Amino acid sequence: MGDGVSERVGLAYAVLLPEHDAVVNDTPFKKGDFIGFDSGGSTIEISNKSSTAIDVLLLGGEKYNEPIVAQGPFVMNTQAEIALAYRDFYAGKYGEINQDTSLTQRN
Repeated sequence: MGDGVSERVGLAYAVLLPEHDAVVNDTPFKKGDFIGFDSGGSTIEISNKSSTAIDVLLLGGEKYNEPIVAQGPFVMNTQAEIALAYRDFYAGKYGEINQDTSLTQRN
């Protein structure tokens, strides 16, 4: 039997399964799945069918009413914003990562 979480009406909820499979509201999901829920005030039941403990990330908050567009590492509101993010990234506007990964001790 799983544990249940009661939703509050008007808020949005989601479950992320980062490393393991689980059963959410009697539906099996795989690791890496992100499951969104209506804000209807129902119960979210999460069941672990394995013999080992699992990690589950439960998210909740005010409903997000804007469009969401995701591509690669970018999440924006429109495809045009995604294109601009890629332009800015390739133009170096997000800064630089030092490629020197050697560790040196400084005195």
